Order: sequence, then structure tokens, then C-alpha cells
Amino acid sequence: MAPSTALSRAEVVIPANGNVVHRVVLQRLVDLPARGWWSGDLHVHMNYGGAYRNTPRHLAFQARAEDLHVVENLIVNKEQRIPDIAYFRTDADPASGPGFVLMHAQEFHTSTWGHMGLLALSSHYILPEYAGYPNTAAASLYPHNAAIADLAHAQGGLVGYVHPFDSKPNPADTTEPVSSELPVDVALARWTTSRSWGTRITSSRRKSGTACSTAASGCRRGPVPTRFRTSPACAVRPAWCGCSCGRARCSITVAGSRGSRRDARS
Repeated sequence: MAPSTALSRAEVVIPANGNVVHRVVLQRLVDLPARGWWSGDLHVHMNYGGAYRNTPRHLAFQARAEDLHVVENLIVNKEQRIPDIAYFRTDADPASGPGFVLMHAQEFHTSTWGHMGLLALSSHYILPEYAGYPNTAAASLYPHNAAIADLAHAQGGLVGYVHPFDSKPNPADTTEPVSSELPVDVALARWTTSRSWGTRITSSRRKSGTACSTAASGCRRGPVPTRFRTSPACAVRPAWCGCSCGRARCSITVAGSRGSRRDARS
């Protein structure tokens, strides 16, 4: 069910050994695009895990089925491979169309400092793609996230934390090291958006609360939409502007409460 449609209920009787086709037409509660709000998922992996190979055209089909207008395919390494690297481009994918934009962006991997999403890169994919992988040629903890953020900003990119940490840290526990770089990067103004379930931090700098599903579209995982306040025509650059200026709103399904949602508004 798309977030802006009403629930639909129906009773269908299926005879033994028979088939029944029942069409459900969802009733839209409000025309949000008409009010300037466009839905998007800023953290999707087209090919990362799962049993199926996905393509931009099929990913666009999946996104439209989920009522999404903007999708950011974050290209990222899967161990030593980068499955979607051949699709990287700085403009919209040709699978885009009226009312829908598919972009290919980047996720920088390091379980030491935290994972970052790099959107709106205007020049090139940033290498190295990951750091801090023990017992590999990428064992070095450099480049750290601030260095990668600087490289992304040099291209006019937006930077946000998508996995600030593997498990919730407890700074009061002095027996365990805390390596998440997020608090330092907040102080250094190195990031623009934050995944909504991430850490809450007090800062005078305005950040956008953005929602992302980490959906590996070769598996079956649903999106978590962000809604961007943009111009009347759906375009990806106004959506980026909505993030960078704090004009983004996300809906989050609360774990354990099926169907219940809460809003995080910038």
C-alpha cells in the first residue's frame, strides 16, 4: 500500500481448483504531488544481494509500483566487487520518465567509521570505495569519512550517514571502543542529510531527516519514502535542494507496530 492511499478490503471466494482475478483500485487520500511533495527512496541497491539480477528499467517499474518519484541507486561494493559500477552516471538514468527520476549515486563502506551515502556527484565515482577491511589490501582506516565527504563536496555532492554504526554505541561504557565518526563530522559540517533511524544529535546546523530502505531490489524489501518539497515539476535537482535546505519529510514504520507510522520532519 502506498502511504498516500486508503486501505482496501474485499472478500474473494476462490472455488476448489479454480482461479479468480480480483482487481483492486487504491483510492488516493491526497494528491501530494499537486501540493509540491514528491516521494523518493534515497538508499536502494539495484544489485547487491538476492537471487535475481535487476536492471534500471525493472527498478523503475518497481519504484512506480511503490509510488516513488525519485530513487537513488547507491552503487557500493559487495566484498571486493562493485556490482553496479557500469551503471554509474551523473545524470538521470534513461529509464527515467515523466514523474519519475532514477539516479545512480554511491555508498562509501567502512564498518569502522560508519557508512555514508554520496548523492548528486557531478564528476566521477569516488575511489577507494571502502576502507578498514581487515586482512585485505584495504585494511587501512584511511580515507576516513571526512576525507571522502570533502571529495564528494568538491563535486557539489550531498553527504549523509546511512549506517552510522553496526550496533548502537554506548559512550558511557568505557570498556568498549566507539569508532563512529558521525559526531565529529557533525562538528566539522561534513554531512547534509541523516538517515532517520540514525543517532539523534544536538547541533545548530540544520539537517534533513531523510528515509531510506537499504532495499536490495533483487530481494523483496519495501521502500521507506522520503517526501521532498520541490517545484511543481518532479525533478531530481529540486529534490536534492529539498534535502540540502531542510525541506524533506519522512514516514517511518515503527518496528513491532505493523501499519503504524511516525513522521520525522526537518
